[in-house]
Amino acid sequence: MGYELTGRFFEACDCAVPCPCWFEQNPEDDECTGLIAWQIERGTINGFDVAGRTVVSLSHHGGHRNSPEHVHLALVLDDETADGQVGPLSEAFSGQLGGPLGELAALFPSPTLLERAPISFTRDGRSTRLQVGPRVLIESRLLVGAAERPITIGDGVMSNLLGPIGESGKASRFELELPGREPISGFARSTTSGQFRYRHEA
Repeated sequence: MGYELTGRFFEACDCAVPCPCWFEQNPEDDECTGLIAWQIERGTINGFDVAGRTVVSLSHHGGHRNSPEHVHLALVLDDETADGQVGPLSEAFSGQLGGPLGELAALFPSPTLLERAPISFTRDGRSTRLQVGPRVLIESRLLVGAAERPITIGDGVMSNLLGPIGESGKASRFELELPGREPISGFARSTTSGQFRYRHEA
């Protein structure tokens, strides 16, 4: 048993473009509040089909990602998640099943909150829009280089854990409320997106 998952990821935070965490640096002002969203196109976890589900991890940390301080974390599943899918999804994305998601979760403690909420995760060409209940609304557009190709990040621990290639973007709208913290609202914030593929046999 274990998991095999493919789909798209979207990472956004309140740092300016680009987020220093992708380059193994401390976040701006030594703090970072953001999220990672996974849109699962195909996948199973411990034999349960989870295709079509969306999972969002909301987090705040101080200091470097490899040794974060005063961490807050919440895990949100889309409200169409069936009761039988909640356990497998929460176990995998909180790192309990090990593998690449376990390595990613090792950067943070276990979520302090698990909830279901309406999630809208849409991509139209170079634009992405993510809404998570009343907590999150982010609208972003990819950054392009001189050849009109998206600017990418291909090295670093975040690339290894999320996807081999991350496409850099900038949010024109960034609204995020993490439980227990003041809401954040801004613009010109960092986003990164791409394809993920996770496979792990427990």
